[in-house]
Amino acid sequence: MKAVIYYTDKDNSFIIALDKDIQEIPEAEGRLLEDSHYKGSLLNNNSQKIIIPCNNEEPLELYEKIVKTLSTKLSLQIVEDASVEKFKQKADLDKHSFEEFSEQARKIRNNECSKSDFEEFKKSLEPFAIELKFFQLLSAYHISFAQHACNFSVPGAGKTITVYAAYNYLNQLQKSDKCVNNLIVVGPLSCFRSWKQDYQKLFQKQHNFIEISQQITKSEVKNLLHKINNHHNVLITYQSLDSYLDILINFIKIQSLNQSGVMIVLDEAHRIKKIEDGIWSQAALKLAPYANSRIILTGTPAPNGYEDLYNIFKFIYPRKNIIGFSKYQLVDMNEDTSDDRIQKLKKNVEPFFLRTTKKQLKLPNPIFESPIVASMQPIQQRIYNHLCDLTHNFRSLDNNQDFRSILIRLRQTASNPNLLNYAIIDEVENNRAQFDQDSMNNNFLTPDLKSLLTNYLDKEIPSKFDQTLTICRDIIKNQGKVIIWCEFIGNIKDLSHYLSKNGIDSENLYGSIDANEREMIIDRFHKDDGLKVILANPHAVGESISLHKACHNAIYFEQSFNAAIYMQSKDRIHRLGLTEEDGDTRYYFLHSQDTIDESIYSRVMEKEEKMLQTLESNEIPLFIDNYDYQVDEGDIQSIKSSIRSYYERFNKVGG
Repeated sequence: MKAVIYYTDKDNSFIIALDKDIQEIPEAEGRLLEDSHYKGSLLNNNSQKIIIPCNNEEPLELYEKIVKTLSTKLSLQIVEDASVEKFKQKADLDKHSFEEFSEQARKIRNNECSKSDFEEFKKSLEPFAIELKFFQLLSAYHISFAQHACNFSVPGAGKTITVYAAYNYLNQLQKSDKCVNNLIVVGPLSCFRSWKQDYQKLFQKQHNFIEISQQITKSEVKNLLHKINNHHNVLITYQSLDSYLDILINFIKIQSLNQSGVMIVLDEAHRIKKIEDGIWSQAALKLAPYANSRIILTGTPAPNGYEDLYNIFKFIYPRKNIIGFSKYQLVDMNEDTSDDRIQKLKKNVEPFFLRTTKKQLKLPNPIFESPIVASMQPIQQRIYNHLCDLTHNFRSLDNNQDFRSILIRLRQTASNPNLLNYAIIDEVENNRAQFDQDSMNNNFLTPDLKSLLTNYLDKEIPSKFDQTLTICRDIIKNQGKVIIWCEFIGNIKDLSHYLSKNGIDSENLYGSIDANEREMIIDRFHKDDGLKVILANPHAVGESISLHKACHNAIYFEQSFNAAIYMQSKDRIHRLGLTEEDGDTRYYFLHSQDTIDESIYSRVMEKEEKMLQTLESNEIPLFIDNYDYQVDEGDIQSIKSSIRSYYERFNKVGG
């Protein structure tokens, strides 16, 4: 039995012609599909021919898989058509050419580029109203050369401006296959503001973005894109991308026919890390092949392991295996940091990413005030004691929903017991799925304690409220502004009301606040001297907004164990553009004495230190030990230790 293999350049597919019906060859079709990862199909209902499209697979790699299956697993004699020989010759030339191209890209990212070429690139930026830092210039030049590249710089390094510089250069290359005339930015809603503002700063004219979110219909999107010319760009959220994918693909195809290339940027691109069953990631990967230029922006490309890099590099080069490893191999590499494959992986991807660390920004050092600790109020103390008793008596704490609920209630009580009057699911903006019941329904509190919670804020004011008021008054007295970070929505509302009663107006930012209203609040915060205070939830607005020009103070009313969210929130007021003349950047932390506040603070600082070591020392940040997201075993042990200590200190004084 033999198989003749053909290659069709027009369809970028391989055709396998068998000398007998496929049904007569045991496991033939199944084996082909299994090895190629593509849905093979009979060609024109011919039971002796199978077509396997390359799609987003690197053609030469796919061909080698097919040959291996046919010869080794199915024991067929392979006959290569002349079209395959021609394909292989071209593939070898392309491979050699790409290797040379990659080496040149590597030299540029390592600052070993031609000085004359670099100076020529800089001339294209002379009309810009802002002078770029050297690391921004180098990154922009790297993107301009590579066209498909990643910027893994820390938050606040000016990644948006860097992309605009590269876009501006590529836009000037008329009558070239590298030219781009339109920009499509995919990102969280919170990033839209910075893309519009930086456009106006750099180009000194009104931004030209069309914004697409799930609030507008497909017909409206079609009409908007139909009217786009070479001077209009698109902003779209990850949530909306799949819904409007076909429309966007068609738009890019039309632009290509008009010799108008499109650059696609994925901002906060760690959102496409999900390899399987990821709607956002699959939509982004389907869009990628149609663009002239593809850019990835994220400060944390691989927070959970090397597998998080898979989609990122698949996006910038859909038809090439840049990484050189399968997703399963990448997962396996997490287990051993001395694995030789890790160095090969880094070498493979090095030409296509550039990274600026926090240290390279050379920002003025911020001031971290020692935590301000105060005793709890009497009712607050009684409720906290009771919850500690409950927690101490749990024999199995790990993976226990009741324990997770009590942990939330402990955190809430340490800040503001009034939150215990409401369901947990209404209070948290992350991991809501874990809290599908109100923990109050589990009889956590005795009837007398529940009665004390009725109209709680009329009976006593939590100490943290008074501490916050004092700090705010001092900051405002010195003509400053402050952002107050709260984990729970109820605290944002209660604290805002308390400040207002004491003569301090504030605005609130959290998940359910409309995007347009958010933008208006942030605008007011920058421009209106009457607005001195913003209360915000770090899970909702901890990334993609810049407040450093208006605000140099942050109060952490409370914290979670999520160190990554904490670090992102800090960067809202400590980022590129700060100078010594702007004054000190200060962070304040509020703790209720002998509570879980202190355990969380210690754990977050410990996690942050380890994360910073990784961020500053490694070019590909990797947090395999889960320092950033979930409550981990170290957190659990810290909580247990804290409660044991508290329990012993107060000799089991219960409510």
